Amino acid sequence: MWEVSSRAGASETVCHERHMKTNGFMRLGRAEATSDDGEIPMYSIDCEMCETAEGMELTRLSVVNESLDCIYDTLVKPTNPITDYKTQFSGITEKSLENVTKTLGSVQRDLGRLLPAHAILIGHSLENDLFALKFIHDSVIDTSILYSTPASRAKYKPSLRYLSRKHLGLTIQAGSDGHCSIEDAKACMRLVLLKFERGSDFGIPKAADASQSFFSQLATTGNHVTFIDTPGLIQRYCGVGNVHSIPCVNDDEALEKACKVAEKTDLLWVHFHAVEMEMKGMK
Repeated sequence: MWEVSSRAGASETVCHERHMKTNGFMRLGRAEATSDDGEIPMYSIDCEMCETAEGMELTRLSVVNESLDCIYDTLVKPTNPITDYKTQFSGITEKSLENVTKTLGSVQRDLGRLLPAHAILIGHSLENDLFALKFIHDSVIDTSILYSTPASRAKYKPSLRYLSRKHLGLTIQAGSDGHCSIEDAKACMRLVLLKFERGSDFGIPKAADASQSFFSQLATTGNHVTFIDTPGLIQRYCGVGNVHSIPCVNDDEALEKACKVAEKTDLLWVHFHAVEMEMKGMK
């Protein structure tokens, strides 16, 4: 439990409440609500979603408390037919939802009974989780914001996988069978507790070195970046760092190597020089 004065990093979520409530959204509580002892509990949440005929919908929710105990974990049956289970991210399969009857409405009611109105909700890119839950809440901590600056967020947000590896020494989201919402929720809570322990400046990225290329800067956020080009251009644009550089001498070799790594990287840059020269000749 944390005192009111320890709510560093908490922010208020502003919603067009009247419009949202008519679309199935519910409010947990308001920021001014407090307990008699002035303490404010924190709960970390993480949702898994699948794509349906009406967009992304909730299929699993996990809630973790400050002691890293999972106090709520449930699968959820979407309102609309699923068109893509997104198993590589969600971990959800057709079989895992086969006998699930829990609905979004019942999950909202469960949370209303489980979580105090004055609680702080924690998550990573939390807006996605709150939207999937159709939840309105005033006090939140988003680890993607807590560990970044406005300037750095203008380019990219740090991934939870990167923050966990860098600051917690934990490897998460590493399997091929999707993410675990309990694991992700625990990682978020650990990051917030660590931030409170180390101070507000802990984990804030330094201003990017102007000499660093876009690819090198992106790689520092935990994204797997692959750059396929001639050795000279690799040296110019990648330098030293976390970019996976693959040299090649012609376009056929570049294409062959790109096909081998395409599914293993977050961003793949391949430079086809013959195509470039042809396009320049057309101008």
